[in-house]
Amino acid sequence: MKRDVAIIGGGIIGCATAYYLAKQGASVILLERGRIGEQATGASAGMLAPIAEAKRPGAFLDVVVAALRDYPTAVREVEAASGVSTGYFLRSILRVAFSEEDEAKFALALPMYELAGLPHKRLDGAQAREEEPALGEGVVSAILSPEEGQVLPRQLVQSYRHAAGLLGAEFREDAEVMALETSGRSVTTVRTLDGSIDADRVVIAAGAWSSRFAGPLNTSIPVFPVRGQIAAIKGLSIPVRHVLYSYGGYAVPWPDGRLLVGATQEEAGYAPHTTVEGIQQVLNGGKRLVPRVADAELDETWAGLRPGSPDAMPILGPAPGWDNVWLATGHYRNGVLLGPYTSRLVAESMASNAVSAALEPFLVSRLAQ
Repeated sequence: MKRDVAIIGGGIIGCATAYYLAKQGASVILLERGRIGEQATGASAGMLAPIAEAKRPGAFLDVVVAALRDYPTAVREVEAASGVSTGYFLRSILRVAFSEEDEAKFALALPMYELAGLPHKRLDGAQAREEEPALGEGVVSAILSPEEGQVLPRQLVQSYRHAAGLLGAEFREDAEVMALETSGRSVTTVRTLDGSIDADRVVIAAGAWSSRFAGPLNTSIPVFPVRGQIAAIKGLSIPVRHVLYSYGGYAVPWPDGRLLVGATQEEAGYAPHTTVEGIQQVLNGGKRLVPRVADAELDETWAGLRPGSPDAMPILGPAPGWDNVWLATGHYRNGVLLGPYTSRLVAESMASNAVSAALEPFLVSRLAQ
């Protein structure tokens, strides 16, 4: 059976795009090389912290803030449609400084809060420790941001998957795409080991593996893997109240009582395993933020491959030279934050067959300039 859309990739971007396309009435099939949500999405700590990522005014700041603002509406919709909780909730973020160098970076971050219209409060070291008793004595100041947030990424992706499935979208796991068959300026067929799927349009949302399709399509998809390692700690004697962010790492309290500490940023190729050095690095960062991590139990470690891009911004929109191929990739560390919002923009642009103004800064053509 021919589909309206074949989506390659089953992380949050692929699953959310499947939902928004199916909501428009499109027949959708999603092909995931492994298990749904088990790559970069499943490895994420789930922080919704736009100012941790946006370093200057511009299109990227605009899109991460718009995505944060859109989150409550998006998750209410998908939870109602799927019956599956996303684990979304507001949890204030405490951005901490350990040195004068860190405080100098605060001077660059504070205007971003102002431009974003996000409430925030400066705290000295004593105030920061009063706000978050788990912090150590090394904290010299902090910024408290009460309107950022947190989500459980594996629940989020399953919520979108189930919502799309109820609208008729089909999901195939262990379905690695081996080839794309073309005719003129269009991809006509997506071929896997288990068979071929004919489709009117194709979306490449394959995360760190998206660049595999650049050669067959003779187009630019400059995405590369960036490994992130994370450790989960349990048994802390003092619970952590806030998401803690520093320039050397983060600590994220999860509803199950564990504390996630991370994360490395390594261009190590397609090697999604943890290393002794990497886990030691994230544990050291966690201990600096929360000294009692040293006496807690190491519960679990894992790693994921984020889809990096040359300018650390997502790649969204039509693939150059093709009439029916769209790109939704390169979200780097921001797939969970941006996923619901940018997937909806891609789906809406596909429906109108015109790139929305909000997507224009993220066309792949910007990277050739």
